[in-house]
Amino acid sequence: MDRRLVWTLVIAIAFLVGGSRLCHAQIKMLPRHTVDSLVRASMAPKEWCIEELQFDSLLVHCPDTYESAAPIQADFHFKNVSGEPLVVARVETSCSCADAVLDRYVIGPGESATIKVTYRQKGHPGRHDRHVFIYRRDGAENSLCALLTLSSLVLD
Repeated sequence: MDRRLVWTLVIAIAFLVGGSRLCHAQIKMLPRHTVDSLVRASMAPKEWCIEELQFDSLLVHCPDTYESAAPIQADFHFKNVSGEPLVVARVETSCSCADAVLDRYVIGPGESATIKVTYRQKGHPGRHDRHVFIYRRDGAENSLCALLTLSSLVLD
């Protein structure tokens, strides 16, 4: 008998005998903020508060750099153009190689703030888009309200 057929039968029998429980156990539920972090800007929900925040730019293109160079730094400036204070719950990045620091977490109407992003490109050659997710406090929940992108080309 062909080895491929034998292995196919062995796997099928194992699955029928009890493997379905094993496969089911591997399914992992993700927290909402992790699922939100996978959302692309083009699929952004309408309830995002992006209209309430006026950014100088949602995308920063960094000059080409080398892995051995100093970390890339970029600032995202924005203003609260709504009539209510905005309370930022947290700021996260799509990769542990990037850090984002917000200078203030309560932005009153008409006030401005800055998010400083630092990207450590060592060990990450190639073209990369690192995302920054801003979550606002929405009652008992936190909701994703803005997605920023830092784009770079890292040379070896």
